[in-house]
Amino acid sequence: MECGPEQAPDGDPACERLVEIGGPAGAVPAGQMCSMIYGGPQTAHVTGRWRGRLVNEDYRRTNGCEMARWDRMIPVLPAVNRANTTTGATGAAGPGTAGPATAVRPVR
Repeated sequence: MECGPEQAPDGDPACERLVEIGGPAGAVPAGQMCSMIYGGPQTAHVTGRWRGRLVNEDYRRTNGCEMARWDRMIPVLPAVNRANTTTGATGAAGPGTAGPATAVRPVR
């Protein structure tokens, strides 16, 4: 995915969300207390550049902190429904995966 010019998002909801949250959600801080709630087998790997910064993040739904990180990235990552399948992102591939790696290469 590529986001538009620096002045404004290009109208893509995923790009608009990245601008809104300041770029891809970073890793959960070391030592962070997280609820032991399993959110499903979905995984995603996001690589590329955001405002000149290299991005190389893994996302999963293995506990409350990771689920919150994933949910913060919707619609960049697909939403997960109660049947534990993914919906709403290009390349979404059903249970267990968010599809192919998502590359974030905004022109910023």
